[in-house]
Amino acid sequence: RTLMPETISVVSATGGGPAGATAAALLAAWGRSVVVIPGESDPPGLGESLPSSTRKLLGFLGQLTAVDAASFHPNEGNISHWAEQDAVASTEVAGYHVPRPEFDRVLRDHARSQGARLLNAHVRRVDQSSPVLVEASGPDGVASCRGRFVLDCSGRVGVIARRGLRRAESGYRTLAVAAEWSCDNWPPGERAHTVVESYRDGWAWSVPLSPLKRQCTVMLDADRTTIRKSDLERLYSEELQKARNIGARLTGSTKLGPVWACDASVYDCVEACEGDAFLVGDAASFVEGLSSCGVKKGLSSDWSP
Repeated sequence: RTLMPETISVVSATGGGPAGATAAALLAAWGRSVVVIPGESDPPGLGESLPSSTRKLLGFLGQLTAVDAASFHPNEGNISHWAEQDAVASTEVAGYHVPRPEFDRVLRDHARSQGARLLNAHVRRVDQSSPVLVEASGPDGVASCRGRFVLDCSGRVGVIARRGLRRAESGYRTLAVAAEWSCDNWPPGERAHTVVESYRDGWAWSVPLSPLKRQCTVMLDADRTTIRKSDLERLYSEELQKARNIGARLTGSTKLGPVWACDASVYDCVEACEGDAFLVGDAASFVEGLSSCGVKKGLSSDWSP
């Protein structure tokens, strides 16, 4: 089936995370015809720590009411144990601790409320003719849509970006290995704080998703050791033991599911556009996860194209 736009000013956003959902909401609100192809998958997403400054950006983009209504766990600051130095940074106005799959759905629902169309499918092919042709497949079969522009908001997957527009930082490959925990014994005064800790050959961070549930992640140098899927549980346990402060707080806690991993290596783009295709958010570049600005970059970069 073919989704034919009412006007030629169509943007097909491949990817439905913060970048894709925000672009779709803005363009739809401006009267453009928009199709979003989120390409959702089952693997879990990392918990994210959004600082209080995100509220101003969400308000500017018209998303603040929807995000506040979702009642995400507050982010009241961070606690760091870095290079043998301890520090606490607290905020008067709370930000958000979010499970990314849920946060992304809130933003997509907002985009739909602005008039964007969501196609439950995965992009299979992008033909950068004029107009651009995007083919996707999903539960309802194969669909295609044509538009004046296409935005690649597909994050690390880089549906268009991987066609030679992106470059990795040589010698810097990082793997994020994570699991979620039920943490009844976590110190009450820290239950709305992100905890970040460095150790000799890596670092770890812990993001609270509720008062008693946290996601704890260790960042591994992927070039340091051979990493196989069957080794993840062992590697995760060994790294947590090095993160003494986070490890001590997990004493008596219960791991809620299997350990999983995702690539967290740094990259940028040679060009942010190719013809009528534009790279937005993490499709174009990935900033070091320690900065906690990935979501903010995805939201704000929708103004760049």
